[in-house]
Amino acid sequence: MPQVLDKLDLILSTCTSVILGENKDLTEEESRSQGEETPPSKELRKSQIKVSDPIYQMSLENSTRENLQTCSTLHGDAFNSAISRMHPSALAQVKQALKLP
Repeated sequence: MPQVLDKLDLILSTCTSVILGENKDLTEEESRSQGEETPPSKELRKSQIKVSDPIYQMSLENSTRENLQTCSTLHGDAFNSAISRMHPSALAQVKQALKLP
């Protein structure tokens, strides 16, 4: 567990980047689709494959939030200490991405 706690800030930064990036991608896709009448077949196929991929059915946001709660419960002070060592701006991004208070 100490190895994971040492890398917690990197793990959460990666998750945060992906979560915030997904929201940006969705916004860009929506704005593009409003401006186009029919997407090219290659783009349509790419979009269909992306939507049908099981990995996109799982919410990284929910999974990360649940795992953080579980880790906090199981590891208590060690986990809380690792969280408190995170850079304040990185922690703020994690809270924003996971919609935490």
